[in-house]
Amino acid sequence: MRWEYRAVALWPRLGDGADAMNDTGDVTGLLNALGAEGWELAAVEWLADANAPGNRMLTAFMKRPVAG
Repeated sequence: MRWEYRAVALWPRLGDGADAMNDTGDVTGLLNALGAEGWELAAVEWLADANAPGNRMLTAFMKRPVAG
């Protein structure tokens, strides 16, 4: 089986009204929306990000089978 991967910033982006996937304004809403698209949560990590508060970004790593 082949997989495709996606990294998604969970924080501080949560609650951003421009994020249509974030239907409830929290992590649960975002992950439920991605799950409905076939994405599965594989891991969550704090990554260094000079532009984020505290210089860290909480990031979700998602995977799903490649179509076809």
